Amino acid sequence: MTKSITSKTLPIAAIATAIFALTAATSFAADNKTLSWEFGDGQAHGWQIVSGEVGFYDGGMASATYETRDAEQATFLARSPMFRLNGGGGLKITLKGGMGKRLPATARQVLAKPRTSNGGPMGVALRRVTDDAYVLFFEKSKTHEQTITVAKEQLDKLIERSHDEVYTLDLVDGLHGGWGHLPLVRASVSATPVDPLPKPPAGFGAPARHLFLGSKHGKLEFDKKELWATPGSKVSLTLFNSDEMAHNFILCQPGDKVANELGEHVMGNLAEMIKAAYVPPDPRVIAHTDLVAPGTSDTIYITVPNTPGEYPYVCTFPGHYLLMRGVLHVIAKLPEPKVDVLKPPMPGDAFRVTVTDRPIIVRGPLHGSGPASICVGSLSGAQYAFDPARCIVAKTWMSPGGELVNTKPAWDGRGGAFLQMMGQGRFSAGKDAKPLDVGSGDVVPDFRGYEIGDDGYPSFHYKLGDITVRVRVVPAGDGLDANFTLKPAPADATYTLGETQSIGEAAEQGTAVKVGANFTVHFKTK
Repeated sequence: MTKSITSKTLPIAAIATAIFALTAATSFAADNKTLSWEFGDGQAHGWQIVSGEVGFYDGGMASATYETRDAEQATFLARSPMFRLNGGGGLKITLKGGMGKRLPATARQVLAKPRTSNGGPMGVALRRVTDDAYVLFFEKSKTHEQTITVAKEQLDKLIERSHDEVYTLDLVDGLHGGWGHLPLVRASVSATPVDPLPKPPAGFGAPARHLFLGSKHGKLEFDKKELWATPGSKVSLTLFNSDEMAHNFILCQPGDKVANELGEHVMGNLAEMIKAAYVPPDPRVIAHTDLVAPGTSDTIYITVPNTPGEYPYVCTFPGHYLLMRGVLHVIAKLPEPKVDVLKPPMPGDAFRVTVTDRPIIVRGPLHGSGPASICVGSLSGAQYAFDPARCIVAKTWMSPGGELVNTKPAWDGRGGAFLQMMGQGRFSAGKDAKPLDVGSGDVVPDFRGYEIGDDGYPSFHYKLGDITVRVRVVPAGDGLDANFTLKPAPADATYTLGETQSIGEAAEQGTAVKVGANFTVHFKTK
């Protein structure tokens, strides 16, 4: 196992400074700075171009050039310098170009699709660096210029979780076609910049991920009880200390008692341990920071063990080991991040449609689902749109807060624009999608209407040739179940699976599954 750091002895004066610097304790987020970027001058101003080619037009930063802005190209992702929210105010961004498309849950999902598509994501997101999660995302609700504002009170909810969390703003353009471009004109956020990380040790290479760990003020707790990494990967870890006392971070070999035994060794050998920054000379110590004084930080570089498992981490400052600990999960596939703090801010609060105690149905134009879409909000937060022209479930999205659509673009003033999905998109049917084939040839579906059941969920009725189809979509498990009934039972019907869909054990996109008179298609939304 390769380690990028080794134990070292610190001068007694340095240890004393860390221990007794209580009067110097300051919060990293205490200065009320505002970070601002304006892109009208054709400069990136420190933003990193993670993917694609950058261009400057329409007064902002965007993908490619004005002439090729709507053509197929490499997925574009531009990323701001890292920062921490400081509670001094809110966030504001101004965008031009086309209407936003759904954004996935993480940046790595954006980068997993290296080329744009006519249903790709397009918007700006607040990215939590440690787990790559898009905790807040902005998708335009109209063409041309639009400014979206997030109030201080909303950002304060994130700070309540951790004042040491590190974020970036990501500009994403994975869409091509009409208005498939998104210039970012300006952005500002009440935040404190994070200093550039120190260079890795010689031969270490570039870390695959940056992990950030903080301390909960006055609670003897890390701000994260869990971290994740893949076996053998290279990561950086930064410990911020905005508490009133010194802390450290020690990553240990797996074992239920390891953290306790290291902490107890420190307590029983204080005179010796103070010279070693409270890092025990134990082979079970994989990696560690220095002792971090209040108001400071330390960054280390770690080669993650090759063996999957649960690797405890602990602060061994005397007495802290009892409470200040967590687990690094070393697993082959990183989990989906948990995002449950903020709801996506959409313009036009008065026009938001939100599910409360009963399913809600809204009809109107929804991009990708037709001018007379039937949008259905469920009690589980799994939402969908039924296109009566094609007689298919055209879109699904997940909205933990119960939001269904923002009707402002379609209904306010002169209207005429699309309803806007509220939440994170999970599935969007292709333009020519015809998943159900009942053997009647290339017939046009004949929509006959829908009826609402006692539970508030609609059942849709249509005909495909001589076959009458009834489909009822309800929440189930990690998404939605579309329950089909076909009369009379066709002899040779198939259903071709789309993204996120499954029938029984069959789940591969593009698979034509043979079906009978009654079958269920599951749409995963979580």
